[in-house]
Amino acid sequence: MAAVLKDYLAAAGGAGFAWGTHDCMTFAGNWVAQACGRDPLAPWRGTYGSEVEARTIIEAASGLGALMHGALQAVGWAACNEARLGDVVCAKLPGHTDLLGGIVCAPGRVAFLSRRGVLMWPADIWMAWRG
Repeated sequence: MAAVLKDYLAAAGGAGFAWGTHDCMTFAGNWVAQACGRDPLAPWRGTYGSEVEARTIIEAASGLGALMHGALQAVGWAACNEARLGDVVCAKLPGHTDLLGGIVCAPGRVAFLSRRGVLMWPADIWMAWRG
């Protein structure tokens, strides 16, 4: 798992940032699709191309945590109490107010996709899911 995740993070970091195709939601969703062969973002792929449109989808689902929970449950991932390597999380970075989707990449660290690439940072994990 560690080597596969490392390769995924390296590829994701070099792909740039684009709303709807390579953003924080698709970053975690693509990892899940690669890990289990089922796409949690299938209902939303191709339906948004801006931050405003992404926020509209998130708000319609009653927040990012609810959106992620429903999408991940639909592909067989379950909520877990203690996040570990490869788990998908909904978390906050220090100094940020918005929740973000990320992937646990090391003990106490979460990988997030930003406009600058993949950031690996300690984060306050609110929810976690495992396949």
